[in-house]
Amino acid sequence: MVLKKMKKTTLLLASLMAITSLVPSISFAKTEATASAQGNNRPYVSITTPASNKEYSPTIYYNEQPKITWVQSDPDDNTVFSTFWVLVYDKNGSIYSSGVLPQNTSSNTQSFEIPVSLPRNETLGVSVGVQDESGNWNWGADVHYMYIQTP
Repeated sequence: MVLKKMKKTTLLLASLMAITSLVPSISFAKTEATASAQGNNRPYVSITTPASNKEYSPTIYYNEQPKITWVQSDPDDNTVFSTFWVLVYDKNGSIYSSGVLPQNTSSNTQSFEIPVSLPRNETLGVSVGVQDESGNWNWGADVHYMYIQTP
C-alpha cells in the first residue's frame, strides 16, 4: 500500500513538473515550505469536493463535468489569491489541466467546473494549487478522488 501511494505521488509530481515546464508564466513560483525571503507565507488549500480523499472509496458523480471546490486561506493579513490550477489525472497521468487561471480574490472559497467531459467508469484523482499575490504556491497536502459513473 505504501509503495502504491509512493508510486502515485511520484507520478503526480512528474506530471506537475512536465506541465510546469510547458507553462512559462509560473516559472517564478515559490514552492518552499517555509516563509519566503520577504516574510510572506504560502497559502493553504484544501479540496472540499470531491469529498473523498480515499482512492478505494471515491466520490461518485453522474456528471462528466463536475465542479471542484476548495477552501483557501493564508496566515498573512489581507491576502489576495492571485491564481489557481486544477489537475485531474488517472492511473496513467494527467487527463485534464486547467493551467494557471486568475482568481484575484480574497475569498476563502473557490470553485471551478471542469469544462471538458471526463472519462467514465474509472477513478480519477484531483489536485488543486493556489498562489498568493507574492507568488507563493501551495498544492495542498491531499489528493481527492472521484468516479464518474455511467447512469
